[in-house]
Amino acid sequence: MCHEDTKKNEGTMKNPLRRKLWTAALLGVLAGLFLGIWIGAFFFARGSSAHLKDLTGADRDQYVTLVALGYDATGDIESAQDQLSQLDVPNQELLVSGVLERAQKQGETPAILAALARLAMALGAPQAALQTYLPTATPTPLPPTPTPLPPTPRAPPQLPTPNPLPTQHHSHTKHPAPHPAPPPPA
Repeated sequence: MCHEDTKKNEGTMKNPLRRKLWTAALLGVLAGLFLGIWIGAFFFARGSSAHLKDLTGADRDQYVTLVALGYDATGDIESAQDQLSQLDVPNQELLVSGVLERAQKQGETPAILAALARLAMALGAPQAALQTYLPTATPTPLPPTPTPLPPTPRAPPQLPTPNPLPTQHHSHTKHPAPHPAPPPPA
């Protein structure tokens, strides 16, 4: 029996050693995982963060176009100015005017050109320079004018007569009796 107790003790001796190795390995893997997540979130997120002021070229033009379309839909100039201020440019009017010129050269649709022109005008660009980008109002057809009627004949004017005709008065008041004419002198 002694020999069996010795084997049992050896197995339990190996078992705690194995347990410690597995625990250390598991802790190492977990520590490596958490360290990797922390490094990735802390260092790489900062290096790749994008700000609107970092946009260049076509991306900046596209952002300005989207702001112009938003302004065109809402008419909210303050919101458009806030959105454009994130680009950190000194003159928003010149930025939008430049995007408008490039969009026209690239053959953008009239709706986009008109939206950019309206935003540029709201920011202070001269209207005369942007008038070509704005749609012209189509005149509404006027209703047909009625055909004038021929003049109606009028009665010739009445001229006053030299001897007016007596008029009859119907009155409820009594008129004094006529005086007899005096006799002729002899």
